[in-house]
Amino acid sequence: MKEDLLSATCLLLLCLHNVCAVDCIWGSWSSCSVECGNGTRTRKISQAATMSGQMCTGPSTEICIVTSCMITVMVEVTLVALCAMFM
Repeated sequence: MKEDLLSATCLLLLCLHNVCAVDCIWGSWSSCSVECGNGTRTRKISQAATMSGQMCTGPSTEICIVTSCMITVMVEVTLVALCAMFM
């Protein structure tokens, strides 16, 4: 019991001096590395864990797929093929 009280008192004193445990916080994901197709996006730690706070978990990089450009690519390929037929 005495040790628990001492531990709680020490923790209170540390918190009063702004050294309490702080959990890790991820920043936002970046934009995809490509404008069309498969790419990657990344995120960085914006607040590192301190004083036994929770560490960041999960990946800092992930795959991203941009599909909004596929229709444009298909139209361009079709137009090139049509032009080749008439040349």
